[in-house]
Amino acid sequence: DPLGAYRLGRLTLDNGRSMELFARHSVATTALTYLHKIHITNDYRQLLKLPDEAENQVLEAPAQLVLGTQRAQLLAQGIRDFLHTPALNTALTQTEPEKMAIVPIAKEGTQFDITNNLRTLFGYACAELPITVRQAVPPEPFALSFQDQSILDVQRERMFLSLLCGNVYDGRAHVAILDFLCQHFKNLSHVELLAPQASLQGLTHLLAQSNPGLTLRAHVFETLLDGDTHFPHPEFHIHPSLSKNYRAWWGRDPQGFSIATMPCINPDSSIPLLDPVRQIRLLNALLKERHRVTLSGVFKRHVFPPILTVGSTEL
Repeated sequence: DPLGAYRLGRLTLDNGRSMELFARHSVATTALTYLHKIHITNDYRQLLKLPDEAENQVLEAPAQLVLGTQRAQLLAQGIRDFLHTPALNTALTQTEPEKMAIVPIAKEGTQFDITNNLRTLFGYACAELPITVRQAVPPEPFALSFQDQSILDVQRERMFLSLLCGNVYDGRAHVAILDFLCQHFKNLSHVELLAPQASLQGLTHLLAQSNPGLTLRAHVFETLLDGDTHFPHPEFHIHPSLSKNYRAWWGRDPQGFSIATMPCINPDSSIPLLDPVRQIRLLNALLKERHRVTLSGVFKRHVFPPILTVGSTEL
């Protein structure tokens, strides 16, 4: 595959229900999962509170620190790489556009640029119906807002395939969304979950609690997550060396604990490409709380690597 590689898996429950999983590897998906080179501009240097000497350096940094425009471009490319995976490519090629609905979950899913990608790769456009999920007043867990006013009843009846775009956290929001879609599209039977970041626990909950009449298939970048962090086990990664290098970049805190347990999924749902300042503040708060270090302190290891000494000779 000139775009990289992918790995096929299957999540199966005790009751026999199952879901295919596709983990996609490419230049873009690697950058948004493990390490990627970033240019330390003056703005970035000030944001991270790095010394003047760091400016204009090109350094490797973890995916959580790929921000703004660079992240947006990589995300769009990673989604295009999804669409080249044979199973998804076949589904989109063989399905008439009027029988498909793109459902981006605000905020993150609306950044996937699915409509333009479909137009570029397949030459057609189909209905894009953004959905907003908010915490509701108990006993209801979520309040959903669906922008489908322009869809006629006859169009609703045709819809049998949906591209549901958004990261999977604990899976509860996706269950509510799928129930909502089944109410709106009575003939919906197949859902392609485009979730660059998805946890094993979230997908398991989603599969267990969603409408059993739906066929689900999930597409993720590189690997599933353990809650909000990477699994440390090599077998969970297409290229274990990428995970090893990622963990080495973060290093250990003063107590000797691995800092690579930093969340890959933002607990406050902020999106680094939309709000880099908020992302940096969030990561710093988590680092101080969990590891008693700062991003600046971790980054300085790579700007100014420590000098090793043997006897009195500097290396």
